Amino acid sequence: MSGSAALGGGWPGARRAIRAVGAAYRSMLPGDGDDGSPPIVIPPEGEILVLQLQQVGDSLMMSPVLRAIRARYPGVAIDMLSGSAGYAVHRRSPHIRTHHVVRWDTTGPGQRRRALAAWRQVLGDVRRVRYDCVLSCVNQVSLPYILPSVATRARHRIGFDTGAFGYLFSRRLAIPDKVSVLAANLALARAVGANPADGAEEFWYDDRDASGAAALLEREGVGLSRPLVVIHPASNWQSKTWFPDRWAAVADRLAREDGLHPVFVGTARDAATVRMVQQAMQTPSTALPGETDLGQLGSLLARAALFIGTDSGPRHIAGALGRPQVTVMSSLDEPWRWGLDRPGEIVLRTDPPCHGCLLRECSHRQCLDLISADTVVAACRTVLGRVALPAAGRLPSFS
Repeated sequence: MSGSAALGGGWPGARRAIRAVGAAYRSMLPGDGDDGSPPIVIPPEGEILVLQLQQVGDSLMMSPVLRAIRARYPGVAIDMLSGSAGYAVHRRSPHIRTHHVVRWDTTGPGQRRRALAAWRQVLGDVRRVRYDCVLSCVNQVSLPYILPSVATRARHRIGFDTGAFGYLFSRRLAIPDKVSVLAANLALARAVGANPADGAEEFWYDDRDASGAAALLEREGVGLSRPLVVIHPASNWQSKTWFPDRWAAVADRLAREDGLHPVFVGTARDAATVRMVQQAMQTPSTALPGETDLGQLGSLLARAALFIGTDSGPRHIAGALGRPQVTVMSSLDEPWRWGLDRPGEIVLRTDPPCHGCLLRECSHRQCLDLISADTVVAACRTVLGRVALPAAGRLPSFS
């Protein structure tokens, strides 16, 4: 059971009641979406809470918002309420004062009790601060993600008016038609008077992370000066994953013909996928799934000549660090939602008639089957030839 299920998914009756109340209340609102009011002004030494309870990619889509708010309000405290993924993404961010982390345990007996206890503890800490404003990202539109906003007792609760529960926000923002998750989130910054100069993502790591990544490479006998292609062939969703034999063909060609040493990354759950790819390969490679935290992964990506992967968390870290990258993307979602405007990235995507299915599991993966190994290799060579971007987002060592 996930933390979100523990918070709200087990109460279908309550959800139906809240939805019914919301439908009645919505009819009394001046209109859906942003009500046209002027931006909310935060006191010079006020406090803002950012909700980020989702995964790595979603969390990185909030980094331009944090930067814009910090530029507009240098003296304001920005805190974050997150799960473990959001904390791992932003734990080094210089924009955040305090992290309130919900660490739910989803194994063994008593899962619901432990999850609710974790939420009570974190929400108790949050309520004691009495935040001026709470911001919630565009992908947090279901009840379990919106209720924490209400529980904070903040005067201003800003989120997006989509789904059944958007009325629980005090300021409801409309989502512009056919924009990315990142572009939509920038409306949160504008709602508090910040003016995002750009939508560039940020990911922060430090010297400890760099040392950890270097030690892993040295342990595997990979020289630190050796050019690397970092590959993430897996995903939480089977429908996003390309085929092991094609990953193997791409890695072999980049190793033999381009002199890049393949390094496979991911979580411990991705290890089985990586093994299948390596078993189909003819050239040596290095496997590190489950062996890096996100800071170490960021350091590893920053030193890579190239990143190739699925539309998952490592893709977004590589993008935030300005690395040349190729993404093999399924068509389960609409193309504009995750089609980000990165100068160093080529996204390979097809759109068969079944595109936009939003399926976690797919029996045929036609959208991915239409992408050949030759196409991926050609995209890699194109992106390597046209960009040479420096690594970004590095912090000095902490004491």
